[in-house]
Amino acid sequence: MRGRGASLSLLLFCCLSLSIARLEAQSLRDNEWIISTGNEGGTKFDFSTDPVNLTHTNSNMLQFSANASICDTLGNLLFYTNGAYLASANHSLMWNGSGLDLGLLGSSAPEGSNMPQIVMILPLPGKPNIYYVFYKALFELFPDELSSKFYYSKVDISKNQGNGLVVEKNQVILEGEYLDWGKITACRHANGRDWWILLGKADSNTFLRFLFDVDGIHNLGEFEVDSKIRHGLGQAVYSPNGNKYVLLNLLGYELGNDIDIFDFDRCNGFLQNQIKINYQDSAYSGGLAFSPNSRFLYVSSMSYVYQYDFQSANISSSKEIVAVYDGFQNPLKTTFHLPQLAPDGKIYICSGNSTNLLHVINSPNEKGLTCDLQQHSFELPAQTAFSMPNFPNFNLGALEGSPCDTLGVSAVGEVEGRITLKLAPNPAKDFVELEMPSELIEGFFTLRTTTGQVVHTQRLTPGWSVVGLEGIAPGLYFWEVKDDKRVLGTGKLIVVE
Repeated sequence: MRGRGASLSLLLFCCLSLSIARLEAQSLRDNEWIISTGNEGGTKFDFSTDPVNLTHTNSNMLQFSANASICDTLGNLLFYTNGAYLASANHSLMWNGSGLDLGLLGSSAPEGSNMPQIVMILPLPGKPNIYYVFYKALFELFPDELSSKFYYSKVDISKNQGNGLVVEKNQVILEGEYLDWGKITACRHANGRDWWILLGKADSNTFLRFLFDVDGIHNLGEFEVDSKIRHGLGQAVYSPNGNKYVLLNLLGYELGNDIDIFDFDRCNGFLQNQIKINYQDSAYSGGLAFSPNSRFLYVSSMSYVYQYDFQSANISSSKEIVAVYDGFQNPLKTTFHLPQLAPDGKIYICSGNSTNLLHVINSPNEKGLTCDLQQHSFELPAQTAFSMPNFPNFNLGALEGSPCDTLGVSAVGEVEGRITLKLAPNPAKDFVELEMPSELIEGFFTLRTTTGQVVHTQRLTPGWSVVGLEGIAPGLYFWEVKDDKRVLGTGKLIVVE
């Protein structure tokens, strides 16, 4: 009996150790998913167990396509949305959570948008209770153009006994531009804390670059890539390691479908080295997902799932068919639609019709058919249709060794408790004064451009230190103060003429 007890204790200790290790190693912001069709409740995925735990929920939200949710750092669901309104973790309407403006696409509210990746949720860096919901609105539809707005709404989850309150709604970030459909996603800045958001202009080679940091969302302007991108339904995805950005645009049988592949610079948010792949397939159904190791890209269509190998010298020619729709119906055809990489390392694919079955790629890091795609093999307790949650990679940390790895942020990227440093004036012209803690022996001030280039360094002493700005061109800069062991504080500085 003593041996059994010792074995049981050892087993429990090992399981507890593994659970603690997972919590320490991962951000759990995407730990719980909600997928619902509203009429019969929905399904909650809980990835804190292996295999994933599925439970039926009483959610009455219809997620026709748009779907985003967010958890706290321990993996507990906070709220979710279909792009038209926000629901708290108890599945009730969040205070002031209705009326998100989706323009023409929101005219069918409360059903939400029928466009994938038109809404996304991010935690405000450094502010544990504040979350931004980003979304697009379509206002005019012309034969070849879309008139759009890019919005945010701000949630304080500490309000209403932890069920949240929308404290700012339908705040315009950008208007008057013709934007590509959906495709809102994000990638961690190389500093491990902030986020990059890129939006493409419709039928152009122009992107808009946004930085989301401790002070909110900033429009950093436009940049161009090598060749025009034709807009259509589809998805955008970053590789888990943050090195690649890929767009899928579904354009129809005559035009074919486009995959645009870029190298992504996490320091400055720019794209380069464009590769364009065009292929013939069914239109208006499909999406993208990367394998956890960032080597393989999976592209789904109504009848096929393709795999591309990013270690190949010719990515286009590396294409392999890893699944062909087998004709199964339940009762409608369980074709392929949107894929999503999950915290358990598998890729789940919803159908283009209403069903309670998902497809799953069990070993997406493996090449070809060994990736083990099992069709309609994953049964849910409730129906779903056209919808998978839209998440960035919350586990991507700082890019070690880069000029932008300046904050000392872990892979979880949500470190609190820095020393409060006062820098004034801001904006500044000739100099700024920095108030240093009296207990500090010595510190070092560094000023960088938005691309990570160091433009000024200076040794600091306790009390007030004056930092001269002579020769610094007007613009936006990032400052940092370190001692010999750690980062003490960071912020933005605007230099004016």
